[in-house]
Amino acid sequence: MYQDMDSEIKIDRVVVVNDFSVARGGATSLVLDLILGLVDLGYKVTFITGDRGENKSIVDLGVEVIALSGNRLLDSSPIDRIKNGFFWKEAESTIRAWISANDTSNTVYHVHGWAQILSIAVFSALKPVSRRTVIHAHDAFLLCPNGGFIDYRKKSVCHLRPLSQACLLTNCDKRNMMNKVWRVARTFSLNRIIDDLENWGCVVLIADQMKLWFERSGVVQTRLTVIPNPSRPFTSERVKCEDNSTFFYIGRVTESKGVAEFLSACSIAGVQCEVIGDGDQRAELEKKYMRIKFHGWKSHEEIGEILKSARAVVVPSIMPEPFGLVIVEALKSGVPVVLSNNALLAALVKKRGGGVSFNSGDIEGLCGILEALRDMSNLKVKKQSVQAMRTGNELSPSHQNSVRDVVKVYQGVIGSSHDSGERVFLYAVQ
Repeated sequence: MYQDMDSEIKIDRVVVVNDFSVARGGATSLVLDLILGLVDLGYKVTFITGDRGENKSIVDLGVEVIALSGNRLLDSSPIDRIKNGFFWKEAESTIRAWISANDTSNTVYHVHGWAQILSIAVFSALKPVSRRTVIHAHDAFLLCPNGGFIDYRKKSVCHLRPLSQACLLTNCDKRNMMNKVWRVARTFSLNRIIDDLENWGCVVLIADQMKLWFERSGVVQTRLTVIPNPSRPFTSERVKCEDNSTFFYIGRVTESKGVAEFLSACSIAGVQCEVIGDGDQRAELEKKYMRIKFHGWKSHEEIGEILKSARAVVVPSIMPEPFGLVIVEALKSGVPVVLSNNALLAALVKKRGGGVSFNSGDIEGLCGILEALRDMSNLKVKKQSVQAMRTGNELSPSHQNSVRDVVKVYQGVIGSSHDSGERVFLYAVQ
């Protein structure tokens, strides 16, 4: 979208907004890597985080960190969850105050995660500088009340138009209908605050296929651009999958990720498997599958060591997987992937020979794939491993290249805001 913008456009400062400062998932890891990349390129960065800002590595970079010390919604009391989760006034007032004291016409704002702590209040605070605000869509919360285009009750992908009559009448929430009502109200309020995405600088999608979600929701595409998630391999050398026999799941251990289906398929097929990650379903599954090793959360480097025994990585998501950082990280390490067809990268991975896909929830079909990979000749597995590395490099840029693409977007929104005659707005702090 902005690839031809003037590379000389000055950026005074980048203000990055995200729920968390400590990574417990792919999205926050990408935010932290982006901040590191921006600092390396010499840009001034302010990081507004919803948590306590306890990531010392960010402070050591010289980044201005503004921590709101909020709690994740799931860790909050029911009253705070309803009140602050809907619209956290402290987030709005803090961002407003920073803008009032520091904003310039060449300052750009970049919103990442907001739904778990910060709330829709961030968009209210940023609306006067919306033309210089980039919104990164790591998920579907801009459009879909439950953030995933998934019917948790049916364990299936939802194809309804968000906030349509059919959507409003469908009990698709993972908890209950009252929670769906709360989420619907939040999405209606979000739409009212944002008003029109055409008035905002840019929405960055992490996969081209996400455009279909915005089309279904009636969003004009002129403010959308695609920057695939950057990644680095788990290992510096190709994993010799032809010598291995263990199938891995990596990620959150929750119902929507299909971990239970993965373990069931492995048990039926009689293949070795292990789980790396944590989540609300872990205790239940550990009790049911006592012979299977659950590693819990591990660092990127620790995962690399564990994966040296991998035959393949399985991504069994029931919910739509917009990108799936684990997918490309495994591929770049030479580990083939077995993907649910709900992963938006599934078709591309299969086409490029980096792995295979199965229909989400089809345990029998997954069993067949696991058995075939277990019994495949070492030569064929090695060829697939080598092809997996090629596929990963084709689908995901390096972190350095990704940061440069993001900077081009920043230059584009600044240039566009100047062309439209935007006036810098300074809040009168109440």
